[in-house]
Amino acid sequence: MNKLRFFTLTVILFVLFAFTTQAYTNPLNRINPKNTHTPQKTPGARATENAIERAERLKGKPEHYKGTILAVDANSITLDAGGNSITAILNADTRIAVPGKPGGELQAGQTAVLKGRRDESDNLVASAVQVIPGKPQRGHFVGTVTAYAPGTSITIQPRKGEAITFQITGDIKILPEKRAEFLTVGSFVTIIAPRDVSGGILTAVGIVIHPADSNGGEAEALTPTP
Repeated sequence: MNKLRFFTLTVILFVLFAFTTQAYTNPLNRINPKNTHTPQKTPGARATENAIERAERLKGKPEHYKGTILAVDANSITLDAGGNSITAILNADTRIAVPGKPGGELQAGQTAVLKGRRDESDNLVASAVQVIPGKPQRGHFVGTVTAYAPGTSITIQPRKGEAITFQITGDIKILPEKRAEFLTVGSFVTIIAPRDVSGGILTAVGIVIHPADSNGGEAEALTPTP
């Protein structure tokens, strides 16, 4: 009788030991009995979902504006559209196109078309900003200097038309070099600048300083090329 009890107890302990060992060696089966693999979302999938969520938040009707860029930074753009100031949010989904300048930046003074929708807070969010090319201009501009910041910018006043401002970089050439020290407000000059069809601020690559009596202090900008 004692042998039978001992044998029975031994069998029970063996079965319990085998069950416990199996449970600990395969914990995944306890967490996920079907041992199925849970798919993980990739960064690309998350980005797509985020873009869809942002689009769903834009419930307003499509809006289109054309005007001159008054101000622009990494987060917003302001247009003068027919006398109305229109401000829109720029984000990672905004498509920006600057003709002739792949990857070019938006600048104040450019003419552009803005497309967007209103979000839940009635803020206009730009979906696309397209710069409209301006008329190509000749590379030479003649006028009297009205403002000059060495290494930064120079503004000239033609005899006809509005004043023109040019950016100045470290590669600027001033001719003749011996007259460089005489470049100041009131100087009569020719600014050499490449064509810029994007309509942004022109960048001067050369400045020719004329004698003070070469044109009686008057100047005229060359006519834009059609």
